[in-house]
Amino acid sequence: MPDDNSGLEPPDPISNSEVKRTNANGSAGSPCVRVGNRQAFIFKPALCGLFFVYNSGYVNFGNFMIIGLTGGIGSGKSAAGTEFENLGITVIDADAIAQEVTLKNSKAYTKIVNHFGNNILDDNQNINRRRLRKIVFNNEIQKNKLEEILHPAIRDNINIAISKSISPYTIIMVPLIYETNSKDNYNRVLVIDCDEDIQISRASMRDEVAKKDIKKIIASQASREERLGIADDVICNNSSIQALKEQVLNLHHNYLELVNG
Repeated sequence: MPDDNSGLEPPDPISNSEVKRTNANGSAGSPCVRVGNRQAFIFKPALCGLFFVYNSGYVNFGNFMIIGLTGGIGSGKSAAGTEFENLGITVIDADAIAQEVTLKNSKAYTKIVNHFGNNILDDNQNINRRRLRKIVFNNEIQKNKLEEILHPAIRDNINIAISKSISPYTIIMVPLIYETNSKDNYNRVLVIDCDEDIQISRASMRDEVAKKDIKKIIASQASREERLGIADDVICNNSSIQALKEQVLNLHHNYLELVNG
């Protein structure tokens, strides 16, 4: 789902509760990066940025594989996720779950309203995320309290989604893997990468937001180099949807080989 950048002032407190140069298909010359395969992986499923449930040590790919899909605003995370879904792969959107757990009358909703007060509600008694972000922005105590409420609910819902997955591997779509230092929560990290001017153009058009404001969001996120530095795999999304589909399909075959290997 699209990034929620309404207001643009502070980051959304709920949704936010990169050597060898090769293409995703292995050919040289791309500005994107593909990092070589690891031989063993720490399995720490169920997260949204900061969370993990357990660490069962090293696992065999035949048991399960969790892939964290990440990228900057306008990079095409959702489009890539859709293509994996079209191949029959379970894709869990951590942002969507973070929003679901704050729906009216949920446990997290009730706890948030009890702590922050009814002034964070809109006319329909839904949480007004802009009001809430203003409260927690630059207020570490309030931010920690919000996370204390949100994290268990998000963790549990992601665990439920993982447990229901019947695909050979599962993708969790998370915007801020680098920023939250959570790369070790995944067996592999897949970065959707593109040139910054393309990011700006796509996000500005999609969200109907001025380009200068999209630049501010990009500046608040991890740099392209930082994100590529944690990648096991990279999709270079500088051109057409067809090119994206082909790279997703190539990686899909690679992941199946790993799972079955």
